[in-house]
Amino acid sequence: PIADSTEVAQVAAVALGGYGRRELSPYSDIDLLFLHPGKSTRAIKPFAEQVLYLLWDIGLTVGHSFRSTGESVSMAREDLHSRTASTPTAGLISVRETP
Repeated sequence: PIADSTEVAQVAAVALGGYGRRELSPYSDIDLLFLHPGKSTRAIKPFAEQVLYLLWDIGLTVGHSFRSTGESVSMAREDLHSRTASTPTAGLISVRETP
């Protein structure tokens, strides 16, 4: 299964915007950032797609992005909207390997 992959264990789904601030308005979309540590691999993208398909299947409107930590920092430095949307945020999914 994809969730057992070492690469996927390093991915976090981060709630952004109103959802991340726990101020989600009725009928508002959910904004997610799939945050990975660096070089994207084949296992990470299918994991993000599975999460998105699940959310879409239950009827949610989801805005999403897929970035590395470095890309996120660069974008926040350059774009005020991205900086505002990502502060504060709430972590949703973080898969960790068990020892």
